[in-house]
Amino acid sequence: MLAAAAGIPLATLWVRGRRSPAGETLAQVALKELGPTIVGVQLIYASSERVERVLQQLARLESEYSFARWRVSRRADELVLEVTSGGDGVSAVQALFDAVD
Repeated sequence: MLAAAAGIPLATLWVRGRRSPAGETLAQVALKELGPTIVGVQLIYASSERVERVLQQLARLESEYSFARWRVSRRADELVLEVTSGGDGVSAVQALFDAVD
């Protein structure tokens, strides 16, 4: 049961570096900011229990199978998803999220 709390199947949030329809839904509902960092990307979402459950599930699932580290944290009234890597993985993470200027 992937992201059933928000009705968003996690496996379809990103497809070939582009947001899928489910990813667009999550972005439309809560994404406030997306940008590159020195070691990957940072996505900032409006805080809600539903969005937090989806992000936690996504981070847990992706961390099992991804070369990158996925971490969700709270900052004031926002949720922060950080996807990080090292070496060549940094540009791969940024490309996945189209976060390179």
